[in-house]
Amino acid sequence: RRPKIRGQGIRVILLGGDNIMDEVINQILIGCPNLEDFMLSCSHLKFPKIQSDRLKMLQFCNMPLDGDILTNIVNACPKLTSLSLCDCVFSKQPFIQGQSLSTLHSCNTNIADEVVQAAQQNCPTLKDIRVSFFV
Repeated sequence: RRPKIRGQGIRVILLGGDNIMDEVINQILIGCPNLEDFMLSCSHLKFPKIQSDRLKMLQFCNMPLDGDILTNIVNACPKLTSLSLCDCVFSKQPFIQGQSLSTLHSCNTNIADEVVQAAQQNCPTLKDIRVSFFV
């Protein structure tokens, strides 16, 4: 049985585990409308639909990711200021753009150099880029 996470006062959630499914993410976002910092380390997520007007920091760790899905997530979180990707593998490269995005961190992730360069052009507030490329 999965715990239900909900509450108006919850601002930060670190969620990990192999049995976390996409619908749990949706339930958390609905149940925690003031969530600002969300870290996910869930190897079985397929198509997480993350949409929030409040989310400022988003971190993905140890996850397979589809670039189109990440692109949609960033676009659906207009106040997102920080995106971190650690030990993630992209099946398709993302297109990262965001009016509020100021930080992009990627370590041991197969993000292409062209993606980082495009993010610099498409994120007017991007000031902090830290990338160690996948080998």
